[in-house]
Amino acid sequence: MIGGADHHIERDYYPGHELVFCRSGRGWARIRGRNYEITSGQLLWVNCHHPHAYGADKSDPWELDWIRVEGSCMDRAW
Repeated sequence: MIGGADHHIERDYYPGHELVFCRSGRGWARIRGRNYEITSGQLLWVNCHHPHAYGADKSDPWELDWIRVEGSCMDRAW
Protein backbone atom coordinates (compact mmCIF):
# COMPACT_ATOMS: atom_id res chain seq x y z
CA MET A 1 0.00 0.00 0.00
CA ILE A 2 1.26 3.47 -0.93
CA GLY A 3 -0.12 6.81 0.05
CA GLY A 4 0.56 10.31 1.23
CA ALA A 5 0.00 13.81 -0.09
CA ASP A 6 3.39 13.85 -1.84
CA HIS A 7 2.88 10.65 -3.87
CA HIS A 8 3.41 11.53 -7.54
CA ILE A 9 4.69 9.70 -10.64
CA GLU A 10 5.48 11.36 -13.98
CA ARG A 11 7.24 9.62 -16.85
CA ASP A 12 7.54 9.77 -20.62
CA TYR A 13 8.03 6.01 -20.81
CA TYR A 14 8.41 3.03 -18.52
CA PRO A 15 8.10 -0.67 -19.38
CA GLY A 16 4.80 -2.37 -18.68
CA HIS A 17 1.37 -1.43 -17.46
CA GLU A 18 0.36 -0.39 -13.95
CA LEU A 19 -2.96 -1.26 -12.38
CA VAL A 20 -3.59 1.14 -9.50
CA PHE A 21 -6.49 0.56 -7.10
CA CYS A 22 -7.54 3.53 -4.96
CA ARG A 23 -8.41 2.10 -1.54
CA SER A 24 -9.37 5.42 0.02
CA GLY A 25 -8.96 9.14 -0.55
CA ARG A 26 -8.52 10.66 -3.99
CA GLY A 27 -5.91 10.99 -6.67
CA TRP A 28 -5.53 12.26 -10.21
CA ALA A 29 -4.10 11.04 -13.50
CA ARG A 30 -3.02 12.58 -16.80
CA ILE A 31 -3.13 9.98 -19.57
CA ARG A 32 -2.97 10.72 -23.30
CA GLY A 33 -3.44 14.43 -22.62
CA ARG A 34 -6.63 13.98 -20.60
CA ASN A 35 -7.04 14.63 -16.87
CA TYR A 36 -8.93 12.26 -14.58
CA GLU A 37 -9.99 12.33 -10.95
CA ILE A 38 -9.55 8.98 -9.20
CA THR A 39 -11.72 8.24 -6.16
CA SER A 40 -12.01 5.46 -3.61
CA GLY A 41 -12.92 2.13 -5.18
CA GLN A 42 -11.73 3.02 -8.68
CA LEU A 43 -9.07 1.22 -10.70
CA LEU A 44 -6.62 3.17 -12.86
CA TRP A 45 -4.96 1.33 -15.76
CA VAL A 46 -1.79 3.05 -17.00
CA ASN A 47 -0.08 1.96 -20.22
CA CYS A 48 3.39 3.12 -19.22
CA HIS A 49 4.69 2.88 -22.79
CA HIS A 50 3.16 6.35 -23.31
CA PRO A 51 3.63 9.61 -21.36
CA HIS A 52 1.71 9.51 -18.09
CA ALA A 53 1.44 11.16 -14.70
CA TYR A 54 -0.57 10.40 -11.60
CA GLY A 55 -0.56 11.31 -7.94
CA ALA A 56 -2.41 11.91 -4.71
CA ASP A 57 -4.88 14.70 -4.12
CA LYS A 58 -3.19 17.09 -1.66
CA SER A 59 -6.33 17.67 0.45
CA ASP A 60 -7.50 14.02 0.56
CA PRO A 61 -4.48 11.83 -0.36
CA TRP A 62 -5.17 8.35 -1.60
CA GLU A 63 -4.06 5.04 -0.25
CA LEU A 64 -3.53 2.61 -3.08
CA ASP A 65 -2.44 -0.85 -4.11
CA TRP A 66 -0.73 -1.39 -7.43
CA ILE A 67 0.69 -4.08 -9.62
CA ARG A 68 2.89 -3.87 -12.71
CA VAL A 69 2.23 -6.26 -15.59
CA GLU A 70 3.89 -6.74 -18.97
CA GLY A 71 3.24 -8.70 -22.13
CA SER A 72 2.17 -8.27 -25.72
CA CYS A 73 -1.42 -9.15 -24.80
CA MET A 74 -1.64 -6.08 -22.55
CA ASP A 75 -1.11 -3.63 -25.43
CA ARG A 76 -3.91 -5.25 -27.43
CA ALA A 77 -6.30 -5.15 -24.48
CA TRP A 78 -5.66 -1.50 -23.69
